[in-house]
Amino acid sequence: MKRDLVKFSALVIALVLGISCLTGCGLRTGNSADENTAIVFEGEKIGADEAEFYIRVIQYETEASSASLIQAIYGDMTKFWANESEGKTFAEYAKTDAISRLIQTKTLVKKAQDDKITLTADETAKVDAAVAKFKETYKDVIEATGADDAMVRKYVEENTIAKKVYLSMIADVDTSMDAAEMQRKSFEGVSIVGQTSVEANEEKGIEAAEYTEEEAAANRKAAADEILEKMQNGTEITKIVEEYGERPEVSVSSFGTMTAAPTDVPETAGEFTGFRQKAWTMSNGEYDTVETKNSAGTAVYYVIHMVNDDDPDARAEAEKEELAKRKDTMFAEKYEAVKDKYSDYHVYESVLNKFKISDPIYVPVTSEAAED
Repeated sequence: MKRDLVKFSALVIALVLGISCLTGCGLRTGNSADENTAIVFEGEKIGADEAEFYIRVIQYETEASSASLIQAIYGDMTKFWANESEGKTFAEYAKTDAISRLIQTKTLVKKAQDDKITLTADETAKVDAAVAKFKETYKDVIEATGADDAMVRKYVEENTIAKKVYLSMIADVDTSMDAAEMQRKSFEGVSIVGQTSVEANEEKGIEAAEYTEEEAAANRKAAADEILEKMQNGTEITKIVEEYGERPEVSVSSFGTMTAAPTDVPETAGEFTGFRQKAWTMSNGEYDTVETKNSAGTAVYYVIHMVNDDDPDARAEAEKEELAKRKDTMFAEKYEAVKDKYSDYHVYESVLNKFKISDPIYVPVTSEAAED
């Protein structure tokens, strides 16, 4: 049976604190004589089992969402978790992230209690459904930790309450959008780089060649003019890239479909420092070229075709991103006061240090299982 990971982030509010919380927001750490208590928060003892559950959820989400990328870069999960950045392993960052999430959840649940915020009958019914979904999606986590139904229910319910408090805190966020600022232009085209050195390829009949910078510039300019004419005459970009793949003096690639925004407009009219700036000046159906440099500083010619100078889908995505940014900002500002109010807690490192992240929890679905 094919299983698609459905991240539980719909019930877990986005962490605004970031993974530096343990060192940046004043958590008191130390050793505990009680090996079963990982954290004491506002008088509530948070057990080692609950802390581990949060840690394993973070571990599983990371592994499941990035398995292919991790495999390609690190070879296996164990090497990934052992990798270090700025003196900490990825495993240590994940544990910090998990404890930050737990503390933030408990903080908002406490605020809900004090503000008399509770779940409605309909919301409680949704929690029931979410518990069933969680048990299916995260069954590897449940197996790894031995969590019982009560633990899963507590996790889902408290994160649902935390989300409700979060939504109340950002309820008055400004949802109005400036039409001009949200305008987006979608364009397609190719990039052209002039080669200065060509290796021989007998199979393709290509002889070794060397070009001066001036010759390379002339070659890419000539190719840009030719390609512009071809595109204007209706030749598909894939055909153009295929044709120029046989020409050693230039390298031609499609950059697919991209977008340009008002922020791409240069400060001085008429100056173009990139192809997005050029695209912003174009209208539907227009074709044009611009010579600029890519992120590596290489001189490149771009041939651009404006597909939609007011793309509704790109506009909607831009509005979604802007609204999310506003919500994050508003929540971060309001949460400062909330976390200061509920700041009586202590994290016991001696207990948390027992939980190591090394061997993976997530098991990739095989092609055979996916087809069942």
